[in-house]
Amino acid sequence: MTRSSKAQIKVLIVEDSPLMQQLLSYIFSQDPAFQVLACVDDAPSALSAVSELLPDLVTMDILLKRANGLELTRQIMESMPVPIVVISSSCHPGDTLTALEIVQAGALAAIPKPPAINHPDFPKAAAQLRQIARDMAAVKVVKRRSGVKTFTSLPLLPKTENIHGQYQVLAIGASTGGPPAVLALLKELSPKIALPVLLVQHIYPGFAAGLVEWLQNETPWKVELLSSSSKAQAGTVYLCENGLQMGIRADGQIIISKAKPDAHHCPSVSHLFKSAAEAYGPRAIGIILSGMGHDGAEELKLIREKGGMTIAQDQKSAYIYGMPGEAARINAAEFLLSPSATARLINQIFGLSKA
Repeated sequence: MTRSSKAQIKVLIVEDSPLMQQLLSYIFSQDPAFQVLACVDDAPSALSAVSELLPDLVTMDILLKRANGLELTRQIMESMPVPIVVISSSCHPGDTLTALEIVQAGALAAIPKPPAINHPDFPKAAAQLRQIARDMAAVKVVKRRSGVKTFTSLPLLPKTENIHGQYQVLAIGASTGGPPAVLALLKELSPKIALPVLLVQHIYPGFAAGLVEWLQNETPWKVELLSSSSKAQAGTVYLCENGLQMGIRADGQIIISKAKPDAHHCPSVSHLFKSAAEAYGPRAIGIILSGMGHDGAEELKLIREKGGMTIAQDQKSAYIYGMPGEAARINAAEFLLSPSATARLINQIFGLSKA
């Protein structure tokens, strides 16, 4: 059932510091859209509260009494899924790998703890926390399956001579729930496909560099973060900094530009896919993964209309089915596949197995 605009967002705070419990409660109390159901400080209490109180959102610390917030997040998402936002001192731009591990465990977002009320940055941090909580509470989450991979049968491809020779760029778009999907895709996808990969992943400011390091360490791909235009090289995954847009020209030049003032997403999947469609047409592959909203769906359809290959993550494997679901709804995707199956399909096209 969709929450009405007037219904309060019910929040459960999982935090072992009484002072931080009070601060988070105060932050939410300043907005009538929120209702704090309870504050708990250990795993058994958190599991009971989720089951009995049925919150719309859980805020989670990593370090709890006799518990690990990562493991507790996994337990909740495997048994009684609810949107979880981790609020921890570990979640700062200098420790992005921890933040990405948290998202991989099943949390929708990971943000730093807010400063004290008398700190000059408190009003901005409090407002950001409430906005993130409001956005994440609207997400329809699904149960995480422990240790289970989704394998979707590969489609039968036409027997075309040198089919792989027609593709020259691979564009990927993802948002909420995207990092684990991107990781699964790139782990299986061979860098020997000899294509540059342009990736737009919606992520909070300051975390792009950590995402690059994480993917670099966990996959066989070379991964680069761009802040200015650069020539695309095969075997490399490219991301751009927050606040910038990434596109590509027909000559292989990756164009990094400032976003227009009215841009809803920055970087934008739509911007990337549109440039790939216009520059490469039938020589482009577009992939849309887990995420809220519809960024990139129409432009994925444009790639398909121009003869390129288009793939959307299937509902069974997608953590958030908004973006891939919209692509499926408007018939933008030629194939609906899990990230692993997507990688195996592209490897198959190029006559390769995983590197």
